[in-house]
Amino acid sequence: MALEPRVERLKALIAHVAAVAPLDLSLRLWDGTVLPLAPDARRDILLAISTPAALTRLLRRPRLTTVIELVAEGALDIEGGTLLDVAERRGAGGTRGL
Repeated sequence: MALEPRVERLKALIAHVAAVAPLDLSLRLWDGTVLPLAPDARRDILLAISTPAALTRLLRRPRLTTVIELVAEGALDIEGGTLLDVAERRGAGGTRGL
């Protein structure tokens, strides 16, 4: 599968997830694109995703443990905050994921 169509599908999926289960965070993709995880999500804390595979894992299993695993592997970086900030923000969206 070519990378560009996959990226476009992932972006559409992220937009859907943000509408259904909003979080007060944004993602920065490997290509520099910043995608909010809620209509009014702040951009002061970004989950910087380094590969499409890392994003796929996060979407398939949107849990804080997945974030921790990806950070430990170097596939995800938290910019502008810490893991504790991410954990605090996950409650703001009212979802059980991430």
